[in-house]
Amino acid sequence: MTKLERLRDAVVKAKTKKEEAETALAKAEKRLKEAENQQILADVGSFNLTPEELAEILLISKGRGKTTVDMEKLNEKAYSIAEEKEDIFEDEE
Repeated sequence: MTKLERLRDAVVKAKTKKEEAETALAKAEKRLKEAENQQILADVGSFNLTPEELAEILLISKGRGKTTVDMEKLNEKAYSIAEEKEDIFEDEE
């Protein structure tokens, strides 16, 4: 095998490894996005909001819309959920 053939083989192998790495990266990014979406759904679901309440809160957070949601009650829910999660994490340690 000549030097040029060995170098060509090295280039082919490197390109193959690059393609495999890009495929693995794409799969890892997809799994991460799915996990993030599941976490968002779980967090939002824990507030037990109606779709209308959630939409209204999202509009308010963007500076649009007026509230009819009892924000004090919602804040109390959020704090109690956060405290529960902290308790769970403390129990795991």
